[in-house]
Amino acid sequence: MVSGSVGLIADGTDATMDTIEAILVWLGIKYHRENLSTFLVVFGLFIAAVSVLFDSIIHLLSTLAGNAEPMTLPYLVIAVEGIGILAAVFLFYYQRFVGKVTNSLTLISQSVDSKNQYLSVHPLL
Repeated sequence: MVSGSVGLIADGTDATMDTIEAILVWLGIKYHRENLSTFLVVFGLFIAAVSVLFDSIIHLLSTLAGNAEPMTLPYLVIAVEGIGILAAVFLFYYQRFVGKVTNSLTLISQSVDSKNQYLSVHPLL
C-alpha cells in the first residue's frame, strides 16, 4: 500500500493465503480434520480471489478514467519481491529436505508450491 503497487498487494495476498493454507493443512492433519481444513482453504482462497479481483477492477477503471495514482517507490517494490523470492527458494529447499527426511508427502507437496511461487515471479530461475 505504501508503494501503490497493485501487483505487490496481490502478491502479498497470495503469500498470506499460502501461509494460512499451510497452517490449516497442518492443523487438519494433526487433528484429523482434513475435510474441514480443505473447506476453509477453498473458502479463504475464494474470498481472497474476489477481493483481489474487485481491487484490480477498481484500479483498472481508475486508470481508464485517468484518475489512477502513479506507483511510488518502485525500488521498494523490487526489494520486497526480491526478499519474497529468496524466502520462497529457502522454503522450497527446506520443506523438500524435511519432507524427504520424515517421508512426508504433505511437506514435499508444499515444497512444490513454494517452488512454483518463485518460478511464477522469475521464470528464468
